[in-house]
Parts: sequence; C-alpha cells; structure tokens
Amino acid sequence: MIHMAMVKDVMFGKTMRKSYAKYEEILEIPNMLKIQKDSYQWFLKEGLREVFKDVGTITDFSGKLELSFLDYTMEDKAKYTIEECRDRDATYAKPIKVRVRLRNTETEVITEQDIFMGDFPVMTNGGTFVINGAERVIISQIVRSPGMYYGHEVDKADQHTYTATVIPYRGAWLEYETDNSNVFWVRIDKNRKIPITSLIRALGVQTDEQIKEMFGEDERIGFCFPVHGWRPPVLVREFIKGLDITNHAGHYCYAVCTAGDNIGETIDILRGDLKAKGINIDSAFSLIMPESYVGLPFMDVDSPEKERQKKELAAKALEEFTPYIIYRKSGIERLDIGRWPRINSRVIGGFFTRFLITDKPFRVDTRQCVQCGKCAEVCPVGDIKGGKGLIPEWQHNGMCLTCLSCYHHCPVHAIEFGNRTKKKGQYYFDKNKQ
Repeated sequence: MIHMAMVKDVMFGKTMRKSYAKYEEILEIPNMLKIQKDSYQWFLKEGLREVFKDVGTITDFSGKLELSFLDYTMEDKAKYTIEECRDRDATYAKPIKVRVRLRNTETEVITEQDIFMGDFPVMTNGGTFVINGAERVIISQIVRSPGMYYGHEVDKADQHTYTATVIPYRGAWLEYETDNSNVFWVRIDKNRKIPITSLIRALGVQTDEQIKEMFGEDERIGFCFPVHGWRPPVLVREFIKGLDITNHAGHYCYAVCTAGDNIGETIDILRGDLKAKGINIDSAFSLIMPESYVGLPFMDVDSPEKERQKKELAAKALEEFTPYIIYRKSGIERLDIGRWPRINSRVIGGFFTRFLITDKPFRVDTRQCVQCGKCAEVCPVGDIKGGKGLIPEWQHNGMCLTCLSCYHHCPVHAIEFGNRTKKKGQYYFDKNKQ
C-alpha cells in the first residue's frame, strides 16, 4: 500500500505514464535533437551559401568564359515521402537548383540560368536522414579548433626540435617540424613528410635565388597576439621578459595584433618591452576582428552582419600586410589606435590588468554542463582542471588570462563569467546569439 501511494500519473509528451519516483522532476528534459536540427538549418541557410562563395568564379582553360554561382533554391518537393523511401530503398532528398551566370569575357555577353545541381538529402523531423532506404544519423564529434599550434621538445642530448600545426576551417592540415639535423619538413594531411622547399616550389617560388630573396638568410622575429585591455597580453609580456636572444642584430622583427575595436598604445608598450631586450620593431600591423571580450557590462559580441563585415575587411588587410612581412619592409605601420589611445592603454588598461584578469568569477552550471571537456582543452594556460566526463574546475593559480575562450567554446552556454556574461552571445556559436 505504501508503494501504491507513491505512484502518480506523469505526462511524457502526449503519453500518460505511471511514475514510481520518490522525487518530483527537477529539470525539464531538454530537446536532444535541437543541436542537430539547428545545425542543419544553419547549413541550409548559410553554410551552403558559404561553400558556393568559396568556389567563387570558375574560368575555362582559355580564359574566355567565366561561370559564377549566384544563389540556390530547394523549393521543389521530394520525389518520395519518408515511408516510400524506406519501401523503395531510396534517399529522402529534394532537388537543389543553382542560379549561375556565364560571362563571355570577349563579347561581354552574360547569360543567367537555373540549373539542376543534384538531389540534396533532407533531415526528417526526428533529426535523421533516409539514405537508400536506411535511416541514418550524424554523430557530432569534438575536433580541434582551427588555428595554429606550436610545440617544442628537448631530448636527452639537449637537441631542440620544433613543430607547428596549421588547422584551417576547411582544407588540408599542414604540420611543420624540424629534426636533429635542423632540416625543415612539412606534412600535408598527415602524409609522408617532404622538405619545406618542395612545398614552397609548388606554390610558385621556383629557384633557390627566389626562395632566398623571399625568406632571406636571417630569421624573422614575429609577435602575433590578441590585444587584452588595449595592451599586449600579460602572457606575451612575461614571455618577452624571459627571452634570451643572442645575435639579434639584423633580424627583421614585426608585430601583428588583433582587437575587436582598436589597439590603443599596444604597439608602443610592446616596443618598450622589446627595446629592453635590444630588439627593434621594424613593422607593425593591427587587424580588427569580431568582438569576443564580453566581461564588462557594456560589451557583447558583434551582430552576425557586423561579424561578417569585420572578417571580410580583416582578410583584405591581411593580404595587404603579408607582402610587407615576406619581403621585410621596414617602417610600415598599419594601426587602429582609436581616439583615446593613451587613456585606453595606460589608464583603463592598467585597471583591467590589475583587477579584471582573474578566474575567480568563472562558474559552471552543473545542470547544463555536458562534460565534453572542451573548456579545459582550449584553455591556453591549462588553468582548467577537467576533461571529457568531468565538471570543469578553475585552479585559481594566477595563470588565467581572462581570454574567455572557455566561455565562448562551451557548446551549451553552461560557463559564465559572474553575472557579466548572462544573456550575452558567444563568438563561436551563432545559435546562442540573440
């Protein structure tokens, strides 16, 4: 009789079931298919458009004809229903039609037409795809974030070897490495390593003289970093303090920094730190990138349109800066210092460095956390104790940079920086932008 008294009717969706639980439901069961469905809708609306944009204009071998992709539609209905696809061993898909433009560069005749590109698989309401009659699902995987990763190893004989991995958003990985004989190698998509000069020659630099002209006999010294509080990050400044460079005279030194708005006197501060080590900056550049610092009440991520505009302008600026660095051009500065550089860097930046660079405000909502371990993986200083299957813990060891990388990479928005980031967006997850 006691057990019967504990039985109660509970609605699960549209189904009434008997519940024998001792406690009421604390959390509402989340929609487990939301991530899959949102991701697919983003791909239909924006992802495909980006793919066509990346392809750009296709030119024939004679250079007389140019084919451009303008837009696409998927308005026609699927040939078969989901049930019919299962019965017929067919794929549940809709035809995709692409609007293309053909231009004759000699006569300037332009023709536009809708062409059938193929059948595009459509997701069912259950977040699955029907492929050749069988129902399939896409399994999400955690992958390393696009960017550059560096490594340094010292063996028992005190031989130093270095590695660098370039991970793009799309395309082949490039893995650079040196060996004990100081030979420079590269691997393309984890294939057999080849001399770096082979890759350089494949990119159009043919002769030894051209390679020497481009890269010179001396090494470049480069500093690339995001601006923190209108200043170089504390990690960069500490790194410079520990530098022990011999025979630095004559080496070309450049700096590239990124910011969401402007950089203030960041380069002046960096120049002072390097001058104490006997190094002079030959050229300096700044790139305005999408806003990612949301740790203050008046700061939030950019709108999708503004983010897109910033990325496009940054890509153009980078194309302009790169030749200056490659050919060691001195006295070049392309800097966005803002209206009040000294106030921003010396006053506000000093306050930021002293009081706001801390991991104490970070907290995680354990009810939302999916224990994916992404936050610990992306932390550049290893300040987060955790991993796959664990709730993250900040170690409060003074290493935190307050870069908010853990906040932005959390796929379920379970990490907050105190109350300052509540209801704010994430740079890496468009689905969380309001």
